[in-house]
Amino acid sequence: MQRFSFALPIVVLFLGLFAFSQVVSPAIGKRAVHSPAPLPSLKLFEENFESGGPGWTVEGDFWHVAANAQCSSVTKTAAYNRWPAACNYFVSGASEGSFTSPPFVISGISPVGNELTVSFTYTKDMDAGEIVSFFLVDAFDNGIWSSLPGPYGSNTSTPQPVTLTVPNLGFWWGRTAALQAVIISDGIDDQGLGFNFDNVLAKKKNF
Repeated sequence: MQRFSFALPIVVLFLGLFAFSQVVSPAIGKRAVHSPAPLPSLKLFEENFESGGPGWTVEGDFWHVAANAQCSSVTKTAAYNRWPAACNYFVSGASEGSFTSPPFVISGISPVGNELTVSFTYTKDMDAGEIVSFFLVDAFDNGIWSSLPGPYGSNTSTPQPVTLTVPNLGFWWGRTAALQAVIISDGIDDQGLGFNFDNVLAKKKNF
């Protein structure tokens, strides 16, 4: 009587499963052990002033785009001083001026779990009586704004990087905004080189 052997079908089944696992398991393994790649940051606005800062607007005193080597500027920057008359910001009395970027829309995915930052580099040569401020302003309503406090108060001849976080991101979502720099001088002394900033970047970071 001929006996039926189960050995051959079992061996074939084992080999088939092994071959299938070699094809499928690497992909499965990657999904199991590797977390998803982080979402990229979204750039909302960028300016390095090398093209002259088109679209930036000036109100009040002194703001302009400085040329290379003007009043110690290494590259083109936004500058607050009296060039070409002098490399200082002295006038007979107090002075004030604002420099406002072209508008940009704060949009994209939900603001929940996100952060909006504004970064730039700056140099400063001013006396203690001057006030330097940065704001995010509504491009269509100058009564709507958020202050962007930051560590840009110390004098420095070496460009220093600053990153400012925009508060109330949910409020700003969907609005058309602009970055605004404001300087108020008390009119005393004012013989320094003034204030410069460059390499502006507003971006949204996804977490």
